[in-house]
Amino acid sequence: MARPTSIRAKRPLAVALVALIVLGSGALAAVVTLREQRSDERQGEALAREARGNLNASLVRMIAGLRAAAGLVSPAGAVTPEAFQAYGRGILEQPGLAALALQEVVRHAERARFERQLGREIVDIVAPGRFERAPRRDVYYVVSAVQPDVPRNRSILGVDISVDPLRSGAARLARDRGTPHLTAPIPLNTTGRTGVLVVAPLYRIGAPVGSVDERREALVGFVTAAYGAPALEEVARAGLPDGTAVSVVDDGRPLVGDARIPAGAAVQMRAAGRVWSVHVQRQGSSEYLLGGLVLGSGALLATLAWGLFSQAMRRERALQAARQEERQARREALDAGRRAAALQALTASLARCRTREDVVTTALERAGATFDPVYALAGLVETAPDRLRLTGSVGVPGGLRADAAIRLDAPLAVCRVVSTGAPISLAGKHAWEDAVPADVAPPQQVGAGACLPLAGATGVWGVLVLGSDGAADWRPEERELAEAMAAQIGQALERTRLEEQEQELVATLQRTLLPLELPHADGVDLAGCYEPGAEGLNIGGDWYDAIALPDGRVGLAVGDVVGHGPAAAAVMGQLRSALRAFMLEGRDPASALGSLAQFAADPSHATGATAVCAVLDPVSGELEYARAGHPPPLRVRPDGTWEMLDEARGIPLGVFAGLGYTTGRASLRHGDVLVLYSDGAVERRGEAIDEGIARLAAAVAAQHGSAQEVCDGVRDALRAEVPFTDDVALLVARRAH
Repeated sequence: MARPTSIRAKRPLAVALVALIVLGSGALAAVVTLREQRSDERQGEALAREARGNLNASLVRMIAGLRAAAGLVSPAGAVTPEAFQAYGRGILEQPGLAALALQEVVRHAERARFERQLGREIVDIVAPGRFERAPRRDVYYVVSAVQPDVPRNRSILGVDISVDPLRSGAARLARDRGTPHLTAPIPLNTTGRTGVLVVAPLYRIGAPVGSVDERREALVGFVTAAYGAPALEEVARAGLPDGTAVSVVDDGRPLVGDARIPAGAAVQMRAAGRVWSVHVQRQGSSEYLLGGLVLGSGALLATLAWGLFSQAMRRERALQAARQEERQARREALDAGRRAAALQALTASLARCRTREDVVTTALERAGATFDPVYALAGLVETAPDRLRLTGSVGVPGGLRADAAIRLDAPLAVCRVVSTGAPISLAGKHAWEDAVPADVAPPQQVGAGACLPLAGATGVWGVLVLGSDGAADWRPEERELAEAMAAQIGQALERTRLEEQEQELVATLQRTLLPLELPHADGVDLAGCYEPGAEGLNIGGDWYDAIALPDGRVGLAVGDVVGHGPAAAAVMGQLRSALRAFMLEGRDPASALGSLAQFAADPSHATGATAVCAVLDPVSGELEYARAGHPPPLRVRPDGTWEMLDEARGIPLGVFAGLGYTTGRASLRHGDVLVLYSDGAVERRGEAIDEGIARLAAAVAAQHGSAQEVCDGVRDALRAEVPFTDDVALLVARRAH
């Protein structure tokens, strides 16, 4: 490649031009003017590209921040206002953003509940500052939270954006494509000035989003960022010479600056689904000295020609520097977007983990996808005995032994990380020898790496070691990303450990509170079972009991306490013990439930709990029962016919302590089966409760044999058809033939 012509090489040309100036002054003036014009055009294009780079870098950072909002969605598919406000305060620090809004997808069936929760009606904007109640629609995209949370912004709470062509169009494109999308220029509600909105979709965590239909099904809402036109202009003009005018045009409509500027240099850019034209006009760029050069003296023309040559070279160097800065800015913006995407993907994956082993597996997978390490080692801290149990690896020759562990007092970097909570950089053979035991040493090609603590708020819960090939140390941004990922992994380990401990505590508590053995009574066969739900901390307040009464009859009871966890299990034990005491006093079911309701009305007990209580005479088959807000018992005949026993109805316990309960009566023939159950056995999301009761009755009718066989068969049949989402308690009484 030929070297560029230097200023010294151009000197003879300048001398020749000066010598010929008398004969060709006009031509020389035209040539010089043309060069000046072309140089200005190149500079204008460079400045336009620089302005475009400024805008693009800002939008990339902002969109990366919006993508991180996916981590706000809880496993239940909701975003709490507190999480949104905390997220909004962080992202609003980015220059140019005026406000953030959260829109939730609300179906018409959920409208009333949503309006009560929001404290506002769902409305349409009919004119600036005017709102009307939204008519019925199948789906609403409703503003449910804003940031900053100030009166001016709160005025749009409850607004349905689904009928606004510009806003809803961007929202549907973002929903169907799975990426943030820009609107055309619109008046911003928060400032009254022109700007754009960036709409980012939020999907349920774990839901498939590979196709348009899947994305529509998984959609839970949007996060919308308001970008004001003045702020966009400041971002675009950053670093440009004073007096430079900038205009941004979206499909012929001015967004930033003067609409007449497009006479200057222009470049196009794609911004989140929109195409913008970025125009730059340099101050004085249209002022050329053609007349003066043509009419000037030869000496002036010669001096000017020499200066123009020098100036052209300086500008060429400046242009090259500007291009280099633009490329560097693009690389930095791309790296920032990749780091944000890596953290977002890790957050979403960790949210689905339920055990510490799940967290370690996810950590190795995401670390592999982000850093492509040739060596990785993960371990969990255990306190009995004090050791680091190795649970996952990449690149360990021969893999890990099932019992691989390291004593925490060993003189190794992985143990020092546990005690100090500080990361350690690793580079070179000796550093790796002092970092991990020899039986899990990395391959020879591993050079630089890091030993990272997986810490939460209460301590270090594990260690993650990563190693890459080559001797070069990690870049600062790579180390920062690795440490940020380790912090998220540590928090997930802490969360899952606490969940495991609470699960163990509640399971132990409930096992001690449910009856170990049901009484034996001539003429009736009894069996009961409890099945925890499938979501979250599943063990809660469902219970059952059977009592041998002094007069030879049998007392039967099933109840349901609101909530899950240790508190619900403790309240369940109190209610079961109290009802058992009332029934042993000889009270009938209605009287026993009345006393239990007064007991439950105490604030420390179980207001709102439900129960069904029955007394069965095994000899005559006569049955008395009463209900407190609980599903009705089922009586199933040997021929498969069944009916609900729903004569006695009453409100849940403790709601109105002064109201009494009524007693219903029925009889059981020989071979009849009586089933008492909690609502978890019959309630399914999106299904009427009558369908669930019919399914339960069919499952009972299909069983034969002892009460225990009926109970086990019903539980297995229901669980095989539809997984339990709530606790289930069953109590079966079969009258002997």
